[in-house]
Amino acid sequence: MADFSHILATRPDFDDEDREWLHHLVAD
Repeated sequence: MADFSHILATRPDFDDEDREWLHHLVAD
């Protein structure tokens, strides 16, 4: 699973919904 912690650290406006979207984005 990809680690988006660096994105979340620089994008505090990201919420759980955005994280779900990112995980789906790399799921393929």
